[in-house]
Amino acid sequence: QNGVLEDGYAAIKVALDEAVYPTRSSARRILVMVTDESRDVIDFRITKDLIETMLADADAQLHSVVNVGIRYGLQSLLGFSNMSAFVVNEGQKDSAMERPLVGSPQFLPRPSTGSTVQDYVNLALHTGGSAWDLEQLTINSQAFSDALVKGLVQGASVESKECFECCCTEAGPSCTISSVMSSRECMMPLPEPVGPSYQAPDVVASPRSITVATHGSVVFECDAFIHGAPTTDIAWWRADALGVSLDQGRQLALSDVKLSDAGVYVCQVSTEGGTVTSNVTLNV
Repeated sequence: QNGVLEDGYAAIKVALDEAVYPTRSSARRILVMVTDESRDVIDFRITKDLIETMLADADAQLHSVVNVGIRYGLQSLLGFSNMSAFVVNEGQKDSAMERPLVGSPQFLPRPSTGSTVQDYVNLALHTGGSAWDLEQLTINSQAFSDALVKGLVQGASVESKECFECCCTEAGPSCTISSVMSSRECMMPLPEPVGPSYQAPDVVASPRSITVATHGSVVFECDAFIHGAPTTDIAWWRADALGVSLDQGRQLALSDVKLSDAGVYVCQVSTEGGTVTSNVTLNV
């Protein structure tokens, strides 16, 4: 968006609504989203249900490159789809290997991961796409590029929409679709559910950045849309002192501000749907 607020859902909506790309009628639309942050909600009307519907109507497939670690057993993954896991080729580290995926990978959150798995990873898998660890792009750039191309080709060559509908709404974790996969078994394990049935909250802390003179005061606010979850816990802390709670509640008020108060403050909102954070910066 503007370098401060980043909303991948809004970007997908723009790509499907406003961008005009000349394509063949039979061409598959592939969207690759790259972000190092969790979703910042800039418009509560842009929901996951809306984006899922738009992607389905456009017969578009999403591939998410995001800031979350992915492990399969004891091995770190470059990325994975509903069918395959992609790993560095130990014998030739500038290339990747594709392995069948049976079961669900484990996600390893990082400080900026937030609701990335719920918002971006699961969305990509639901379209028949794939999810990738952005950090691997810097650690294993050649292997990552090789794997991403393989994942995009795999997604474009499989009738993932039909396969997903069968695997995920009719037959449970796996099924056989002879007409789609040329009599091959379509083994597409569902990702393990993240939290209960409630959607993770949408959280925006404000003002995102503010400068206050010494001895001045400031009030930060944490707005959350909790999607009907029955209970909500809100906590504040400094980013350099995680676990040391400053306040409980929607507002964080600081008075008689000192130079030592400058820094990044974190608002964490927890519901039955998950835990999401949003940051603000105080300059003194």
